[in-house]
Amino acid sequence: AHTGFAVRSSLPSVSSIPLRHARKNGLAGLKATGSFTPETPDTASTLPDAPVLQDPVILVDPTTKESVEVMMHGACVTSYKTADYDVLFRRPDAVFDGSKPISGGVPICWPQFGPGKIQQHGFARNLRWECTDVRNEQPGGMTALSFSRSTQRAVYELIHTKETLAMWDARFQCRYQVELSGGALNLEFRVHNKGFEEMEFTMALHSYFAVDDLANLKITGDFGGKQYLDKTCDPPEMKDQTSDTITIDGFTERVYADVAGRVVLEDGAKTLQLQCSEEFSDLAVWNPYGDDKMGYKNFVCVEHGVINNPVVVAPDDIWSATVSIKPLRNGMPAWTQRLVGEEE
Repeated sequence: AHTGFAVRSSLPSVSSIPLRHARKNGLAGLKATGSFTPETPDTASTLPDAPVLQDPVILVDPTTKESVEVMMHGACVTSYKTADYDVLFRRPDAVFDGSKPISGGVPICWPQFGPGKIQQHGFARNLRWECTDVRNEQPGGMTALSFSRSTQRAVYELIHTKETLAMWDARFQCRYQVELSGGALNLEFRVHNKGFEEMEFTMALHSYFAVDDLANLKITGDFGGKQYLDKTCDPPEMKDQTSDTITIDGFTERVYADVAGRVVLEDGAKTLQLQCSEEFSDLAVWNPYGDDKMGYKNFVCVEHGVINNPVVVAPDDIWSATVSIKPLRNGMPAWTQRLVGEEE
């Protein structure tokens, strides 16, 4: 069994970095300006009172009692527990010894999504990341009225090495922020081009979401009128989506373009709201229908990313994208079910 530690330090939030958009060579170029450094801690800040060598790191919100588990291998978020269930799914065939990517949670597919010149879905999910910071930020004043501002966060980094350069000739610094705040899990992925030439990549957060009843699952979003690449066809072919709702009734592997925004998963009394930034312009939906070894009946992958057209990042520029995961139950924040149980 893995062990983690409780976080009790207090540091300010990491400053956001403004982005600007560009077009280069017909590709979707997304650039950013600004310094790739967190804001300077104030005098009241303290470092975590346990070294950031624990694996996994476990973040716990003292108000909502929700928890998040993050492994150093692949910087994979492997669990997001709220009230009486886990929002994320880990496949029965998942391995946690570092010998292969973790099949479950939120693996990071970077700098390549799918097959290509390097290993399937890139190397980021198969390397050990460094946990550079863990913080517990509490609001001042009346905390009872400000629970949504309580923030637990962990920051992971991956920097180019001889090993990565042998696979992909690019110098980079990746920064992945995992934040638990106010009944939601917020993920931010940044790439800093540390080289002297433009960098191109595709990527996605390969999120596995747990479901109780795949047959009744509804995935809704801005899908109507869009096209998607159906990768279950041989060869893959483009198809038209006529409805805003997606259901799973067979092996599914689709890539939708230009669907940034809110996506909702409805699973009986459970609802999951996914909100991404416009930089995550594409969405993949995957389920290995019929594969009992993978536990297909109890999960669906809804993956925000940049898949169809590579991101282009100029030397010393930064690209950044975010996604927020908010679980609801019976129309209320899922964590509040704990309060109902305590009253009973």
